[in-house]
Amino acid sequence: MLEKVIVRIIYITSQVVFLIGVLSIIGPALLSLFLLINDEKELILKIYGWYSDIFGSYGFLKVLVTTVIALIIRDSTFPFFNEIPKDKKSNNQVQNFNEIEVHNNTNEIEKLSNNFQEVLTAVKNSGMSLKYASDKMKDNREIVLAAVKNNGLSLQYASEWLRNDEEIVFEAVVKNANSFEFATEDLRNNKEFVLKVLKHGCYVLEYTSETLKNDEEVVIEAIGNWSPQIMYASKKFTNDKDFLLRAVKQYASHDLIFWANPNLNYDREFIIEAVKKNGLVLQFASEELKNDKEVVLEAIKEDSISFEFASEDIRNDKEVVLNTVKQNYNMLQFASEELRHDKEVVLYAVKQSGYALQWASDELRDDYDFCSEALKINSNAIDYVDNLGILLEYRLFKDKKTIRYRFFIIKNRFLSLFKKK
Repeated sequence: MLEKVIVRIIYITSQVVFLIGVLSIIGPALLSLFLLINDEKELILKIYGWYSDIFGSYGFLKVLVTTVIALIIRDSTFPFFNEIPKDKKSNNQVQNFNEIEVHNNTNEIEKLSNNFQEVLTAVKNSGMSLKYASDKMKDNREIVLAAVKNNGLSLQYASEWLRNDEEIVFEAVVKNANSFEFATEDLRNNKEFVLKVLKHGCYVLEYTSETLKNDEEVVIEAIGNWSPQIMYASKKFTNDKDFLLRAVKQYASHDLIFWANPNLNYDREFIIEAVKKNGLVLQFASEELKNDKEVVLEAIKEDSISFEFASEDIRNDKEVVLNTVKQNYNMLQFASEELRHDKEVVLYAVKQSGYALQWASDELRDDYDFCSEALKINSNAIDYVDNLGILLEYRLFKDKKTIRYRFFIIKNRFLSLFKKK
């Protein structure tokens, strides 16, 4: 009797599972078909997202397949589907004036480009649609403001007085810094406005007036946002060593030298002062200076990572390498192959951190005597030992040590029982 009940339950369960499976295929297919008929493509994409969240990639694939099936059905020769218009627009509203270009009716274009509501709807959907609006609409503050909020570059199509409007230009520049090119000359020469834009993080020095490119306060603010903007500053600043050194120190911008004046990369006195303020300046120094021991040591003292940019000869200099790994054991990886095989150098690095052994040569990591010595200095190095004998001994030693400790605890507990009696 019990067996029959179990069989019956299994049978009913399998039928329910089968029914759910069928519905999960037919349901999305019918829904996709209905949405395709009504041109609701955005809603279909949302449904993809819901199915992916609920059923994972399998659910997404299922909806995708059923949508393809629905497309095949819709595009079939059934008269019902052929009668359905594929391009439906509510209230005949034009969403983007780019669509108007394909129309041959000039009167229709003129009528739409003069209609405030139509133009406003269009620029909210695509700011660059302002290009096709009438001059009257391009002179409308509300429409232009809506356009630049959608696409800053649409500022180029606004009337001149609106391109001089601080609020409109600010909105445009925040959306796209390159739109500042289309602001009026007066606004591009307005120091207060330019500083406001720069403090907002917009890279506009390229489009400011020559007067402001020669203003130290403006230039400092600009390179503080993004150092390559120094390229657009006056030559007065790109050749001013004191100014550049202050900027390197203030903004910790090591690439400022590269963008400012490439000739300074060969100036030894200048590079020494620069690496003292930011060691990573070394990467932009000339090959000759990257091979200068004094320059490299000054750079490493400020930032050990600069060792990576030293010349091959310097990275084979034992004194320099020892100085570097003392600050940062990871820099051993950039030392020459010869020094990564040097026992003194590697053990010095291992003393800083056992993990430094990973940068030693393969021969050293497989050397029994060397690995034994390294483990005495720092047991963390065991993770990078390649010698099988060492590994077995070390693991066994650890196990023995654990057993002895546990035996000691048990023995003490056992003896304590007699002491109590």
